[in-house]
Amino acid sequence: MTLLQTRVEDRVAAKFRKVALRQGLKPYTYLQQLITDAADLPELNNWSGHWVRMEALNLRDGNTSFSEIRAAADER
Repeated sequence: MTLLQTRVEDRVAAKFRKVALRQGLKPYTYLQQLITDAADLPELNNWSGHWVRMEALNLRDGNTSFSEIRAAADER
């Protein structure tokens, strides 16, 4: 299998084909999606997107005391 006129090993191509099929895409469609995602400019690391990135991490509140954790776990 050739990808973008570049010869790759058959086992690499087979793995790529399996991953593409798991994603529900044809291999060249999946390759096009990967290249498009890689070519997008990364978001600048500044304060405007800070809270959006923090919410995306799905962090829990770190102010829970040890006694509250033990009570939630029904420990004595």
